[in-house]
Amino acid sequence: MKYKWWYPYDFIATVRTGLSADQIAHHLRRPNSAPRFLYGALMVPTVLKYFLSIDQTVDIVPFMTPAILRGYRLYQFSETSTPVLVPAQNDPGATVEGMLVFGLDCEQRNALYEIEAGLTQLAEVQVQVPLTERAGA
Repeated sequence: MKYKWWYPYDFIATVRTGLSADQIAHHLRRPNSAPRFLYGALMVPTVLKYFLSIDQTVDIVPFMTPAILRGYRLYQFSETSTPVLVPAQNDPGATVEGMLVFGLDCEQRNALYEIEAGLTQLAEVQVQVPLTERAGA
């Protein structure tokens, strides 16, 4: 995932750090903490913490990693609407870059759904995660 130098520091840290296969496996073994794929402003840890009422001093970067959703694209219904994910039926090469976030409790996952719901519905999808090799991971 590419970023510009002026992007928020915590977003850059999340992109640069990523998670190893062992770290992802560890997060996936935790009961009742299914990951969520996020795109747009919610990919920025500071923004995500704001919307989920998580204290800004809490470091959630270790629970986030870049991810790619294939077969979907962002669609904006109007100039003032927030883009939503839609299946890209006529474009098999379509992708959406986002973040996979782990460690959210049920209330936090439901809050994300309420934030992004609008004209959408929750769907189970598979994402591609670029893995990192981190010492001690």
